[in-house]
Amino acid sequence: AGGVQQCGVTGARLLQLVVEKVTTDAYTSVSTRLVVAGDLEMALQSEPGCQDAVVLCDGSHAFFSAPASAPKYCPRAVVVADEESCSPYGSAGQLGAYMDRHGVPVLAGFDSRALARELDNGATMAILVPPNPPRPLCGSLPGDVERPTSQPTPPELSIRVAETTLLDVVPEKVLVLGSLASTEEDASFYDGDVALCLQALRALSIRTVLISPHTSFIQCATDRSLADTIYCLPVNCKSINQVLALEHAEAIVGYCGGPGLQQWLFSVADELAAPILGGLDKVTKGFDGPLGATSWLRDHGFPSLPSVLVRKAEEASTAKLEFPILVRSTTDRTVSKVLECFDDLEKSISTLFAKPGVSFTLETHLLDWRVMNVVVGRDRKGTTCVLGSGEQVDPTQLGDAFCVFPLQTLGKADQDVLFTCARNIIASLPNFVGYVTARFAVSPSRQAFQYYVVDVLPFSSPASLHLSSALGVSLSYTTAQLLASNSELPDTNANSGTIAVTLSLLPGATGGGANSRPVSAALVPSWSPSCARLPLSPCTALAGVNFAEVTQKTLRASGVSCLDFFSDAVSGSSLSPTTTRLRALFRTFGQQDTMEALRSKARAEGVDLFFAMHIHRIASFTSRAMTAANGELAKSVLLEAKRLGFSDAEIAVLHQSTEAIVRKQRQDTYQIYPGMRCSSGCAGGVWFSSYHVHSSQTLPSGEYALFLGQGIGASRNQHDHNLIAALRTFTRLAPQKSMVMHCGTYGVLPVARAADVAIMDETTPETALEYYRATVPAGIVPYFGGAQAFSTGLALREAGAPVLGSPSGVLDTVSNRFKFARLLDSLKISQCAWRICRSRDQVEGACGTLGLPLSLRPAGHSEANKEYHVYSVEEAYQRFRECGEEAILTALHATGLEVTVHAVVKLGKVEKTIIVEHVQNCVRASEATLVFPTQRLSSAAEKTVIDHAVRLAEELEISGVCGLKFVVADEEVMLAECFLRGTQTLPFVSFVSQTPFVDAAMCAMLERDVTFSESRRNFVKAISLSKVAVRCPVFAYTKTVGDPIPGRRISAAGEVVCFGKTAEIAYLKALAALGYQRPRKGILLSLGSFRDKSEVLPLARLLVTRGFALYGSPGTADYMQENGVNIKVLDWQDGNDGRKGIVDHIRSRVIELCIVTPSKMNPVRAESVVSAGNRIRREAVNQRVPLITNAGVAQLCLSAILSENGADEVVDNLVDSLPCGRTAILPGLVDVHVHLREPGGEYKETWETGTAAALAGGLTTVLAMPNTKPSIVDQESYDVVTACASRGARCDYGIYVGGNDVNALTLLQLTNADSRFGGIAALKMYLNDTFSTLKLPDMASWVHHFQHWPKDLPMVCHAEGQTMAAVLLLAKLYDRPVHIAHVSLKTEVDIIRMAKSQGIRVTCEVCPHHLFFTQEDFSDRVGEYGTLGKMEVRPRLATAEDKEALWANLDVIDIIATDHAPHTYEEKNRTDPPPPPGFPGLETVVPLMLTAINDGRLSLEDLVEKMHTNPCRIFGLPPQPDTYVEVDMDERWTFPEAMPESKCRWTPFEFMPVHGRIRRVVLRGELLFVDGKVLAKPGTGKNVRYLSGAPVSRRDTTPPPVASLTTTAAKTTVGSRVAAPLAKAGVSEATRSTVSLLEKPSVLEKSAAKTLGLTQLTTVRQLNRDVLSHLFNVASELRTMIRRMGSLDLLRGKVLASIFYEPSTRTSCSFTAAMQRLGGSVIAVNESSSSAKKGESLADTVRTMECYTDIIVLRHPRPGSAQEAADAVRIPLVNAGDGTGEHPTQALLDSYTIREELGTLNGLTITMVGDLKHGRTVHSLVQLLSLYSVKLNYVAPSSLAMPRPIVEALEERGTPQKEYEDLLSVIPETDVLYVTRIQRERFACEADYEKVRNSFLITPQTLTHAKESMVVMHPLPRVNEIAESVDADPRAAYFRQMECGMYARMALLAVLLGKA
Repeated sequence: AGGVQQCGVTGARLLQLVVEKVTTDAYTSVSTRLVVAGDLEMALQSEPGCQDAVVLCDGSHAFFSAPASAPKYCPRAVVVADEESCSPYGSAGQLGAYMDRHGVPVLAGFDSRALARELDNGATMAILVPPNPPRPLCGSLPGDVERPTSQPTPPELSIRVAETTLLDVVPEKVLVLGSLASTEEDASFYDGDVALCLQALRALSIRTVLISPHTSFIQCATDRSLADTIYCLPVNCKSINQVLALEHAEAIVGYCGGPGLQQWLFSVADELAAPILGGLDKVTKGFDGPLGATSWLRDHGFPSLPSVLVRKAEEASTAKLEFPILVRSTTDRTVSKVLECFDDLEKSISTLFAKPGVSFTLETHLLDWRVMNVVVGRDRKGTTCVLGSGEQVDPTQLGDAFCVFPLQTLGKADQDVLFTCARNIIASLPNFVGYVTARFAVSPSRQAFQYYVVDVLPFSSPASLHLSSALGVSLSYTTAQLLASNSELPDTNANSGTIAVTLSLLPGATGGGANSRPVSAALVPSWSPSCARLPLSPCTALAGVNFAEVTQKTLRASGVSCLDFFSDAVSGSSLSPTTTRLRALFRTFGQQDTMEALRSKARAEGVDLFFAMHIHRIASFTSRAMTAANGELAKSVLLEAKRLGFSDAEIAVLHQSTEAIVRKQRQDTYQIYPGMRCSSGCAGGVWFSSYHVHSSQTLPSGEYALFLGQGIGASRNQHDHNLIAALRTFTRLAPQKSMVMHCGTYGVLPVARAADVAIMDETTPETALEYYRATVPAGIVPYFGGAQAFSTGLALREAGAPVLGSPSGVLDTVSNRFKFARLLDSLKISQCAWRICRSRDQVEGACGTLGLPLSLRPAGHSEANKEYHVYSVEEAYQRFRECGEEAILTALHATGLEVTVHAVVKLGKVEKTIIVEHVQNCVRASEATLVFPTQRLSSAAEKTVIDHAVRLAEELEISGVCGLKFVVADEEVMLAECFLRGTQTLPFVSFVSQTPFVDAAMCAMLERDVTFSESRRNFVKAISLSKVAVRCPVFAYTKTVGDPIPGRRISAAGEVVCFGKTAEIAYLKALAALGYQRPRKGILLSLGSFRDKSEVLPLARLLVTRGFALYGSPGTADYMQENGVNIKVLDWQDGNDGRKGIVDHIRSRVIELCIVTPSKMNPVRAESVVSAGNRIRREAVNQRVPLITNAGVAQLCLSAILSENGADEVVDNLVDSLPCGRTAILPGLVDVHVHLREPGGEYKETWETGTAAALAGGLTTVLAMPNTKPSIVDQESYDVVTACASRGARCDYGIYVGGNDVNALTLLQLTNADSRFGGIAALKMYLNDTFSTLKLPDMASWVHHFQHWPKDLPMVCHAEGQTMAAVLLLAKLYDRPVHIAHVSLKTEVDIIRMAKSQGIRVTCEVCPHHLFFTQEDFSDRVGEYGTLGKMEVRPRLATAEDKEALWANLDVIDIIATDHAPHTYEEKNRTDPPPPPGFPGLETVVPLMLTAINDGRLSLEDLVEKMHTNPCRIFGLPPQPDTYVEVDMDERWTFPEAMPESKCRWTPFEFMPVHGRIRRVVLRGELLFVDGKVLAKPGTGKNVRYLSGAPVSRRDTTPPPVASLTTTAAKTTVGSRVAAPLAKAGVSEATRSTVSLLEKPSVLEKSAAKTLGLTQLTTVRQLNRDVLSHLFNVASELRTMIRRMGSLDLLRGKVLASIFYEPSTRTSCSFTAAMQRLGGSVIAVNESSSSAKKGESLADTVRTMECYTDIIVLRHPRPGSAQEAADAVRIPLVNAGDGTGEHPTQALLDSYTIREELGTLNGLTITMVGDLKHGRTVHSLVQLLSLYSVKLNYVAPSSLAMPRPIVEALEERGTPQKEYEDLLSVIPETDVLYVTRIQRERFACEADYEKVRNSFLITPQTLTHAKESMVVMHPLPRVNEIAESVDADPRAAYFRQMECGMYARMALLAVLLGKA
């Protein structure tokens, strides 16, 4: 019998079409029963229809994991549709092996999409399966329909061969450009691509310089693994060319900065001083025609869309194109717009052509055609390859779009056509290396395949960025390798269409193994529902197995639920790509009943039927689920929902239950869990979860810590880079591996590469809990992923997960405003006024009380990105409704100064604080202009701010990072917000302060030593440098409609930071980074409030005096004119008399800066209401005229404009750049002992080569020795050497003269030549054997020089051993300073120490070779690398003991000098004559000293002292202004065989590894050396004696006194890395010391019982608010202490009598536990064991127990018995329940529980349900609650109503009360639902009990009507009034209530016994 049986859940359009065709037509040719199975595994095990049938399944939309058992219903054959399933990624391999074991043939390779296309267009079908088909059968099935021969074939299908002209050679150093902040579409979105590009270049050992003003990226990039140097500058020609001149980079890399940057590079390529890598500038030559890429495509034979170029409005109106049309800017490809009709065109003309000189292309927009993107790459040899593909779900969207990866609706043959075309496009680009994105429009018809090339985007584009993120691979990384190395793409003609090709180029990538990639990945843009016309923020991309699942996940991650789309009616859709469009599509497709109707609607909307069918499946399930909402949630229904992508929360809504209950049923009842799947992309892979995965892959082994990254909502790069820094530090310190969850598109790849395992999934509690269950990580880190991650972390903590950082309870205290306020009050910290509102009345009241404007955010979430600033009551109420149930309104201080403190805290101790200042007030920190350091904060206020931060951190005892926002008004410091997580401003703070906050915070959380020695730049004190950083937000104004005012409707899309010597200069640079030009003439002032006008007035006067033309709106101009300011009045609009208004002046560029502030109380208007100020602001945005809307920012801007300093246009390396890693800026270093050989030994060294070597070695001054040929002994020889020096020296120099036995008086005459000592640096006397004519033969000649040489000039002696002792004697006799050269022996340094201690004026130097070499180890080196001649040096190398003595006595040694004595390689290796002694050392000395610093043998201060400070002091050298040496402290390298600059061409340090390198040398402001290149010209150097400031008399050279001869240890290194032993992360909080807690001021210090008047507790009437407040505070403190210590000794020695005459579990055990936890003991008495059975009275019993105990707890069945007993004793007695009377301790613990759960007892609605007549708990509780401002609702049967006396008593107190018999009518407004059981024992008749026993039952369905913040309480025990399934709901607090009871009773016992 023919026909089709459909089972399981179909997963592709093919299956739907087969079912439709076969069931509607009579197919007599189908001889075999056909079963269509979407879930093959389920069908084989549960569907009888599979027996003896042919099962058809779609292998590309479900993974198959072989079950352990045989198929229950064995088919005849299995047909796996789709050729793709035959690939190693598919499931055919596992399926074939499984079926083969059971004798079932598997036929694979069937092209499902080709068949679907034919079916869709009416083709007939017959599938015939032969009785015994071959196993396996590959290829098409018999009868498969071929592609129609009539289909038009594209003109070219062969792959073109790319031109292989050799491109530029691989550079050694490149300049990388970040994205343009001025292009809002690119602002910071492409920073992740830039980061990965830098990583790739670093891996290739290519030095990189980055220009980027984006702090979010810079914070990440300052890591050592990325750029070498960063310049915080605007990306423009001037900055680029100046940086190129400073850095001498060989090429520019600009491919990864986004389309805006590339488009700009197109236009300025000829103006740049270096070529652009990759042929990007050459590509533009082809795209610079009038139609851009369109004309290029036509010229090269590629099919392109009809288009027209228009330069005037008239041309646009006459264009002959069919509507709809696409308007695209010719200057900025990211600017495009769809026009549906001619009316739209006419309306848009004025806007399009408002800016002069613009032009556009008009293209035919193919509405119903599919839009597909193909990314192709090309290497340096011309090989091309397809790297990936994606498809837009909705082709009407432009730019960021709803996409799915890879292609979904094309068959293999059609894909090959597009792939081949894309490869031909890149092959046709001349000399191009990298990748391009080819965008295609593909016809909707399956019968005639047709396509057009819509656009070609070289390098980074939205499509390529989305593809990289969605598939977890980096195109940017791969491209960098292709550009800068000889990496090659696979030389193949196959169009794989997969990313496996790219993965092979990624280090650590796992490759494309079997089942390694997801079937689908979707991307959805993030929209603002109120004002966006384009996506405002980066998109979100997630991976999954099928389209429905991944789409649902991605929608939720973007902040949207599909239930919202189906929950209300939506009118017809439009072509506007917004959330409304998506909502309409989902609603429209879900309403279709037949396939034909769905097909028709899909074509009408331009959406492919494949996607429409999946949306229809989601909609149809939603309808079915809602219909059956009240029924049982079956396993099949739940599984289907999860496989369709519904979350537990969405299923709960559909089923009218709660999320927790659905999750419990899914996990515990049905055992339904997601599987984990890994795709590739980083070392550990990119993982995702799916309910289509039946067997999870296994994570790499090891213990993990789970980091939570960005989740729902807009992606923020700042959070990404906080996360990256945390991951890197954790990897360095912790033994565990790191696992990160993240779903933000643009930062996911850099984050993934920083972690061991990356998870691209929703960062929601549900998903995080699943990964926690599967991996059981050692700790959770939620602090660095933003708001969603932080909230998810709180949920994980509540579920029992170990969260690193803050102790339990702290996060709850800070997030609950009531608790936090009480904490601040106890610390005497002022706070801004605030209110919590739960209704419109409360909102209106708060607005009136607090005053406007206000800050408004949801209660319970201290999250900045959920904060709104409201300016009217209506706006406040609107935002309140968006917040949900309750909101916090906080007063803003418009006149105060706002500052934010960021602090690193470890166990409550503040390690570091940084304060930044807000330029404007009443703006969220993420959208504020910030300045560091503070400019307006007084020292007293700063001290108070720091004090508040320290005390608050100490009280909270947190570990990690926190942010505190303060308002300083009239010298009062008020706390506004507290954030216990990394905020969006943290990267800026870390960056500008050079403080690794996140690194330090991770150290604190791991309880490691927190040090800041790892700061990335060390400024030595000798370098005086002060600079100011300004951070400006970037707003995507052009993507919005309405009034462009930050902080109201518009959030920041990014940020820029620039440095300057003043805040004004830094701000001007930031404006330039935003793309604004500095105004030179016309400025518009339109100031809304009087305060704004008065603040700007003084600056306006100065502007007029400087020649600026001021224009003003009528009100502002009147005010300015009244105050004497010459300003021109402009009307808002053009006048009828021909006068031009403000808009015309803006358009004509007369106005160059617009300062237009709104009125202070101006509310946010509806979009349809457009004010005059709104129009002006919008026009300024459209015309790209700088716009300022805040008076504070306006003052800073105008002050900057008035600044006459032009430094904002000059790049200053010290100010504008920040080298990465540890970099030291040193003053000019001096070598006082250098032999330059010229004249006479030029073949060894010259002044030109020697000073070049000095610069390469980081030296700015050398002092040249006199042993030249001839020696410098008189005027003639001195003049010869001076001429050589002035002609050849590249650095500054000094010249020695040499003493001989006859020239003492001659030299004296030389020094008297002028006031500069004749230019002589010093006298050198050779007193030991030397290889020159200068040795002094006897002591008599020494004495002549000691007598005649001026004491103002240094005397340097080559004196060894006994000779040195003789020299020291002469120095003492003649009382003159003397300097001993190259000390090398222990005895020598000991003698010098003794001489110094005796007051002899002696100084000395040591050479590096004596510090690093001994005779033994140098002999070993010579034996390996050369001859023994190399070791010859004078003084000779000494022993190891001597070497260690030199290191140990560095305090005695004054100078480190090289004794640079170059000899040629041949000379050093000869044997006859003997080789000359001497080592070259100019280029090696500083790297050797840096190595010593890193090894801990020397400090950075020591280096400066011994190579700058002491040489200048001893030799009297003048200062060198604007001179510094920049050294990299981190780079490890090895000395080559010969150093590059010295002429001798060898070094004794060859092949020695060193740690530290010279980066640049600047002398008097001129760059002379950078990264291995000497830039100084010969003759640049000057004689130091003739420099300005050179002394005419010698400076004091008296060395500091040395106390003794004791050998001192080497100093430790400042900034050196210290290896800390690794310990396990997540140290238990219980191990922390409790001493500090007990030492704090505590409520436990003294008794308050007598003060409070509380000596016993028998009735709640004894309690008042003061008593309750004290008891609550004691309970909270005891709770904290018990959780950390387990028990206390507070009541040691005290005994409690527990007397219970009624059964009790909770109360009796609670008191017993409370007493024992406090260190006391308990005596228990009950009715059965007491003498009451013998007739003893209650009074006698308690009197007896009084003799044994200190306190009594009594329960008795008779009302009033407690008071009777209390009257009989003198010790405290507590009533634990007296029948139906009272239960005061239950009321106490209930009140305490409410306070702990909700933070307060005021302003609550409390509903009591159940037996209110007999319930003593409610009787006591209502009396306590009446002390507070509460509203009480009573829900009970009439027979069990609250007793009238109690109701009347509360009425007298004014407590609102209402009685109800219907719970559902009151539960929506309830804050606390207090449920009591119907007390069966109180009924006289069983029948009466049965009538009311089930009156009110609390079920999950009941809670669906309640608030999310509501609390369900019950005194327990319960019977059936609360269903056990409610226990899983987080609102169920009755067991937490029991815990609170113990703490409340502990507090009561402590107070009554006088201990608290």
